[in-house]
Amino acid sequence: MITANRSIVRLQPAIRHTLKYSSLTSIKSYHHRKMSQPVTITYTQERKKELTAQYTHINQLIQTEQEKKNQNEHVLLLPVSKLKPASDIKILYDTLHIKEFGENYVQELMEKSKLLPNDIKWHFIGGLQTNKCKDLAKIPNLYCVETIDSLKKVKKLNESRLKFSEDADPINCYIQINTSNEEQKSGLHEENEIFEIVEYFLNKDGKEKPLMLNLVGLMTIGSWNVSHQVDHDKDNEDFTALANWKSKIDSKFGTDLKLSMGMSADYKQAVRQGSTEVRIGTDIFGNRPPKDEAKII
Repeated sequence: MITANRSIVRLQPAIRHTLKYSSLTSIKSYHHRKMSQPVTITYTQERKKELTAQYTHINQLIQTEQEKKNQNEHVLLLPVSKLKPASDIKILYDTLHIKEFGENYVQELMEKSKLLPNDIKWHFIGGLQTNKCKDLAKIPNLYCVETIDSLKKVKKLNESRLKFSEDADPINCYIQINTSNEEQKSGLHEENEIFEIVEYFLNKDGKEKPLMLNLVGLMTIGSWNVSHQVDHDKDNEDFTALANWKSKIDSKFGTDLKLSMGMSADYKQAVRQGSTEVRIGTDIFGNRPPKDEAKII
């Protein structure tokens, strides 16, 4: 019997491996709520079959696009599970051994990280706010933040991670570029601002390198009109722009940055244009509920 007090209690690997699965698969985990009560994550075989089929199908389409271009570099298919229950994540984790997932909301990510296995590598892909960096940094298995768009936020995230634990794993970071120059969209487009952040990561300004952050790539969200263009064989100009930024930065700083670009509507184009990560939500998990109706359990 497993008991819990007010802290989070995770199932040990030896215990998890002895759990038996039936038509309704379940695993107990515990979350720190007002009253610490056990929470059971369950899913049906029907949902299991649906999600595994959809993930596998998308992955096969990505491989097909790579073959067209004779590309050998691995492309990460990142399932974006925002507003979806923890059980959907657990399905892909259990059946396909998927361990990297993307979330858009800090509070939702915090909740899910406490309920789900601690070897999941969480990617935060939502708009990053300075006052939320502290909360994000406290997630032990936060693997990546893909929406870095200011030097202030980089410094705050690093400072918060150090305060949380100097032994915590460094957080991988992507600089978000606003390739479509849309005012309502987050991301940078001025060269001096982008280079300033790169220099901070690489300690090109002579200051101490961030101890808890790694610069690994660039990220963009293509404009809706371009991403939904009729001719899908035509290059996406926003992805071309991000690839150009990669070339410029790699040439100047000696980096080899990854590219996170492409979502459900435009991931095939993104793969053809050199993306190393596509962020897929709807095509894997289906339509999302309204935010006020979404449930984690």
